[in-house]
Amino acid sequence: MNLLALWLGLATIASLAVLWRSWRLPPFPGRRAFAVLLLAVAWWTGAAGLEHAAGRPELKIFWSEMAWLGIIGAPSCWALFIWNYTRGKYRPIPHLLYWLPLLVALGVLLLALTNSSHHLIYSDIVPVGSGPDLDLKYFHGPIFYIIAIVFYFIMLFSEFVVFYSAQYSADIYRRHYFYFAISSTIPWAINISYVTGVYTLTVFDPTPFSFVIMNIIFYLIVSRAQLFDIVPIAHRTLLDAIPDAVLVLDRDLRIAECNPAARNLVDGHALVGLALSAVPELHRALGPLLGSTDVDRRKEAVIGPQMTTFEVGQVPLKYADGVVGQLLLLRDVSHRKETERRLQAALTELETQLKSNILLQKQLREQSIRDTLTGLHNRRFLDEWGPALLVEAKRSGGPLAAVMVDIDNFKRVNDTYGHLAGDAILREMGVFLRRNIRQSDAVFRMGGEEFLILLPHTTGSQAFNRVETWRKDFMAQTLLYDDTPLNATFSAGIALFPQDADTMQELLRQADMALYHAKLDGRNRSFLWQADIDDAQPPGSGEESTSIKTT
Repeated sequence: MNLLALWLGLATIASLAVLWRSWRLPPFPGRRAFAVLLLAVAWWTGAAGLEHAAGRPELKIFWSEMAWLGIIGAPSCWALFIWNYTRGKYRPIPHLLYWLPLLVALGVLLLALTNSSHHLIYSDIVPVGSGPDLDLKYFHGPIFYIIAIVFYFIMLFSEFVVFYSAQYSADIYRRHYFYFAISSTIPWAINISYVTGVYTLTVFDPTPFSFVIMNIIFYLIVSRAQLFDIVPIAHRTLLDAIPDAVLVLDRDLRIAECNPAARNLVDGHALVGLALSAVPELHRALGPLLGSTDVDRRKEAVIGPQMTTFEVGQVPLKYADGVVGQLLLLRDVSHRKETERRLQAALTELETQLKSNILLQKQLREQSIRDTLTGLHNRRFLDEWGPALLVEAKRSGGPLAAVMVDIDNFKRVNDTYGHLAGDAILREMGVFLRRNIRQSDAVFRMGGEEFLILLPHTTGSQAFNRVETWRKDFMAQTLLYDDTPLNATFSAGIALFPQDADTMQELLRQADMALYHAKLDGRNRSFLWQADIDDAQPPGSGEESTSIKTT
């Protein structure tokens, strides 16, 4: 057994010792709640000790889940005890107020034990370390945070009742309430720092370890400070220990109580007894909020020359089934608001960068599938889009014509007028083809002076007639390059899917073979592929005649 488990075992024994010592005293207000509180603390520390003593992760997780019975019971019973004790009456708390937290505790325990199926308590559990030093780091789920918020509010309410009762009580009771505040603040401050991650020394929850200190304080005040020997009679509070600004207003919106943090909002001036309207700084900020009926909206107020932003919480104060006033809790959230503003600015900048990256990716994608000289799609895009055209042709049952086009005697142009002249003819060819195809057609530069046009829903005769029209129109065009007029012609081969081929590769091969025969027949002509044509020689092996000339 490690030192952590021993320490938690000591905390469990201490809780039971305080329970035994206090139960031997004469009855006192909240005695039953105090006893159940100590049992809940003992359960919590005992389960935590067994978790640290366990060697296997599954056992650790089991005991961490079992601890929830004490985690829910401790703050609930503490609130019941404080309320009954400060009221100073021997009348027992109604049984319903015991059964309600018990039912809640059992419900949360059931959620914890079934956490692996819904992850509402722990969103994830990660082992840290290995061997005897193995610990588990718990990542909290939504139900965990809801429970934490509810019970932090309960503890805050309990602290409020303690300080309220101490204000007009005798010195001995004030000492009791001081001890109450200290003994409860230490565990919950540690718990809040762990849950919020503000300050953590370990990956595990250190709260159970602090109960040793709490039990020592309880044992000392039970044994030496006359705790539970006499009945407290105080019913007011002093809020000085609360770091946030607190204002207590009566039904007429007069300031009945405040703490130093509230007085600091108006440079330390006295506030008690003044109407809220008599304090312009506070009335200007808080007046509109007090008249608001929107209880679900998070309320904020800006106060002081520094324009400090406060989050305002309102708690109605009830007595004898009526509302006698309200408590305002003002929490400084300026740092959080500035952080949110900076985060929003960062998110806006990130969104701008993301849009820029998406645009850049689109540009890079477009560049990767287009020929830079002619602006036509390239062979890479054909590899992506060609199969889709075949699938559509198969689905519709219509033919798909492939036209392979090659500029005649292109090498001679480059040799005679230079490569820039050849580039000008290629660009003009790209413009010509884009201008003459339909929206459903696709044109590609296959490389060099060779182009491919895919014509969906086009028969052989239709494709041949269209290509012949293109050929004649292109031959009639005159291109001026460096004040030199140039005329160019092209040859074309046509093949059909599925008549001539059943794959894109075969279709292109047949169109290329038809182009080869158009070249053999003298160039500047179109040829429709036929199954019985001679394909013994590869394209480009025949004698070329001049088809690019100056005028």
